[in-house]
Amino acid sequence: MNRLIKIIGIVFIIFLVLLSIPISA
Repeated sequence: MNRLIKIIGIVFIIFLVLLSIPISA
């Protein structure tokens, strides 16, 4: 369960970064 939460957190952070790239560009 802890590993699943960590994976979801990493994917969520990457998703936020990909969303913020077109906004700042």
